[in-house]
Amino acid sequence: MGVKSDIAGSVRVPARFTGVYGFRPEVNRLPWSKQAELASKGWQGVQPTLGQMARTAQDLTLFMKTIIQVEPWRYDSTAFAVPWHDAPRKDKLTIGV
Repeated sequence: MGVKSDIAGSVRVPARFTGVYGFRPEVNRLPWSKQAELASKGWQGVQPTLGQMARTAQDLTLFMKTIIQVEPWRYDSTAFAVPWHDAPRKDKLTIGV
């Protein structure tokens, strides 16, 4: 698993070309304190976030769940105070092109 900043595809593009999964969560979903301020000077309309790359989608889920369940907003005010919610799958997801 790899974790890095993502603004405009820095995680998703390499993931696509290396055969792994990439995920860019919404801005401020994961904690990263003052790093976001440094990255966003002059880029107010384009906000960076922490993205992940992993071999499976389940690995990405495990990473997100692990971080969110420790309630990072209690330690970092830049992180959204939204707890993890396991949503059961109802039907198989179909994506059309």
